[in-house]
Amino acid sequence: MNILDLYTLTSNVEEIEDVGTADFHSYLRMFAIRVKRIYPKCSFGYVRTGEQTIIHVYHKDSPYTAGVIGYGNFKRNQEGDNTFTVFSRKISNGKYSYGEQERMFSSKNIDVAERHARKYLRGWTVLEVAEHHQRTVRQRWCDTVDDLGRKMRDQFYTLQKDKDALVTELRALRATGHTYINAEFGSHVDAILESHDAKLEQERERSPSITSVMVQPKDGNNFFHVVRCDDLSEPLAGWVGTDAPYDDNTLPEDISGKLAVLSMCEPDQWVDNVGCRMDNTVFFVVNASVS
Repeated sequence: MNILDLYTLTSNVEEIEDVGTADFHSYLRMFAIRVKRIYPKCSFGYVRTGEQTIIHVYHKDSPYTAGVIGYGNFKRNQEGDNTFTVFSRKISNGKYSYGEQERMFSSKNIDVAERHARKYLRGWTVLEVAEHHQRTVRQRWCDTVDDLGRKMRDQFYTLQKDKDALVTELRALRATGHTYINAEFGSHVDAILESHDAKLEQERERSPSITSVMVQPKDGNNFFHVVRCDDLSEPLAGWVGTDAPYDDNTLPEDISGKLAVLSMCEPDQWVDNVGCRMDNTVFFVVNASVS
């Protein structure tokens, strides 16, 4: 795992109980103490490496960490001095065009770095989570029909390999009251027609509407933040909704039922007419009723 991954799951981070006494560079510890004063309700943690130079800042009820703070030399060419650095998906510094360095602000002055932390370390909204996973979920949604399409192509390929049988059957088709001369050829034709019908039925039944659900456990209750995409078949389709969450009592029954099914599935496993889950707190359900 890349320790500077700005999409790090909070479940993969080892919590630091007290940043004031943690065993890492004194300047990093000093920086962490300052950020803790800004965000007293945030947790701090790390993904273990040889030398600890960065710390993830996060809310325990969020699927991903809010960002990363560090003290060290994070430039690609390793030139210059160590700096206090903030990494965040909210940053685009204009100095780099890709990678973690594009998402960082650095300064030798801890006061400047503290201002960057205050501005850019932000928790995730359900809309951000939905957009982050949109490409993957769309691919899983498309795979069902694509698989049937590949199956049809394979069956056509098998059918056309025997060109003599194909010619014979085509000649026979000229006559009325057609019956297959080659029984195996007929089986391939039947399989193609069955796959074609299944593909059409799948396309008719499945809905392009999908709802992203971010589960937020808090004080013994669950809160469900939702946004909806009306047409996942469009690669650039947008999401609509509000951050006003449902709770266990108000969550629509069809959503809760699909979440129950997906909770028993593996991450990133697509279930037709239900959806998929990305982890324990992020779900995508199809054709959900959202008010």
